[in-house]
Amino acid sequence: MPIITEDKMHKYDPAAFAFTSVKGEVTEAMRFDWKRDKIDDAKKRAIYDAKSYDDFTSRVKGCTLKPIHKNDFNAPPKYAFNRQGASGTSSESALPYSRSAPCGAKTAAVVRAGAAAAAAAAVGSAAFKLKTGRELERELRRRDTAVEKAEL
Repeated sequence: MPIITEDKMHKYDPAAFAFTSVKGEVTEAMRFDWKRDKIDDAKKRAIYDAKSYDDFTSRVKGCTLKPIHKNDFNAPPKYAFNRQGASGTSSESALPYSRSAPCGAKTAAVVRAGAAAAAAAAVGSAAFKLKTGRELERELRRRDTAVEKAEL
């Protein structure tokens, strides 16, 4: 009677084998080993250098963080989260009327809306042609009503 129970041997079935799941498990195991080693090294260094327990815990918690390069602060964002919003304008200028302006005073957004209406009139001419899907999406977002969108 064996002390350790062993699993039965299974035949290799290529149809049932999923390489992606094995690859994911190996990747996860490699990350776990890397993190465990980093934490262990940080603990060993912090034992000698830390002045208090709080300093020790902060060093151990921060050992797996990625350092930030000085150029990362001034770099443009890698992903545009709000592509539909007005780019480069504040929320105050996106309003048709300013909160701080006297009643009835128009802001630059209203002036831009008038310019957009003039551009929409030019869109109806035969000279205007959409070339890419991105241009079509932009023009559809600029239209207010379904009739204007259908005319496009």
